[in-house]
Amino acid sequence: MAVTLDDGSQCMAEICLDPNYSPRVKRQVTSTMPIYRKDLPNAQRLARGLPLKPPTRRTSSVIAARQAQPSSVPSTTYTVVIQVMSGSSSLGYVATDPNYWTPLLVPSTSDALHLSFSLPVGATSGSQLDLTMGDASGSLFGLVEGRDSTSADIGTGNFNYLYLDPVSPLGSPPGSRPADIPSKFSTASGLNKLAESSVWNVDLVAEALTAQWINTDGTSPATDFFVQSNHLYAGGDANAFHSRFPAPVTSVTLNLVQVL
Repeated sequence: MAVTLDDGSQCMAEICLDPNYSPRVKRQVTSTMPIYRKDLPNAQRLARGLPLKPPTRRTSSVIAARQAQPSSVPSTTYTVVIQVMSGSSSLGYVATDPNYWTPLLVPSTSDALHLSFSLPVGATSGSQLDLTMGDASGSLFGLVEGRDSTSADIGTGNFNYLYLDPVSPLGSPPGSRPADIPSKFSTASGLNKLAESSVWNVDLVAEALTAQWINTDGTSPATDFFVQSNHLYAGGDANAFHSRFPAPVTSVTLNLVQVL
């Protein structure tokens, strides 16, 4: 499937198939309106620049305890930006795209998205971490089921894919299956797409960032990253994604660059 752009060219990338996306018009996904209403649905709250309502399904005693009990272990908080690498070559840095759901790449760290995470003092690595976005919303940087994915499961031979997208600050517990957590994409689009937040693994020595998505059956598929049309995606099979959206795809890895 291809979309004809205004200049007559054909676009076969995933981003071009979104009915709300235009490469010419800067469509702001969020706006700011100084109105606070606790009873507004999430779609209207997001449109007005308000924090998302917490998901109702995350009220179990286990989850409540996770949120209510701060760790007694001293920790160090790191602030980083993500550098996207193709082999030894840098493709740029991850930045929020105000016109789309998954991030775009920018050439400079000054325009990149700031993220933070905490590790126990002295630790040089961590797994199943949350990444907190460096803005006033307090949103987490999560993985969200893609628009055209047929399910929340990824894997070899499966074109299903994931956006890297802001999700509710409550997030999801480490190692949990995909959940109905409010995200920028699902809330604004009205599509029922599942998400996870505690998916990130960091290695400060290697300066590496990886992720582990959990499928709906509890399995842990290889979770890879790839770039198409200067936007970053995750999934289980970049070649299958390319077969579904036959614009150039580049498999990438993610580096951590600390921000002083």
